[in-house]
Amino acid sequence: MRDDKIKWILSFFLLYTLHLTLYTVVRAQETKTEEPILITSDKVEYLDKKKEGEFVGNVKARQGRLLLTASKLRVILDANGKKIQQIIATGLVKLVQGDLTAMSEEANFYNEEQKVILTGKPQAFSRSNKFSGEKITVYLKEDRIVIETKVKGVIIQD
Repeated sequence: MRDDKIKWILSFFLLYTLHLTLYTVVRAQETKTEEPILITSDKVEYLDKKKEGEFVGNVKARQGRLLLTASKLRVILDANGKKIQQIIATGLVKLVQGDLTAMSEEANFYNEEQKVILTGKPQAFSRSNKFSGEKITVYLKEDRIVIETKVKGVIIQD
């Protein structure tokens, strides 16, 4: 009986993910990786030699319809210092994109791939559904998430 319930939950989650993927085909053209990333914080320090900046306190980073909040944000630029390669967010990290809200202790945002990897007790919420695991990867252009290792989920049927 328990195995059937687990299979049903996983099937539902896969169908839901497929739905998001199909829905994304229509919306994918709205998301542009070239959109500027606006970052606000209480303090910032920039190290020109390393091409890195560190934002501290009440940090908010926004790119299009994506909002990332954290206690601290480390921004790593390319060798020319002109394009963001990676953002590492720590401390009460929260990511919001459309219906998806994800929280964790740390998040790594890869700008070129438009991908966020959440670790440190990550949780993902979509509508009334809640999932957790050891690692959650959010593919922003695809509106797709992958949850790995020790996955737990609660699905609320409407």
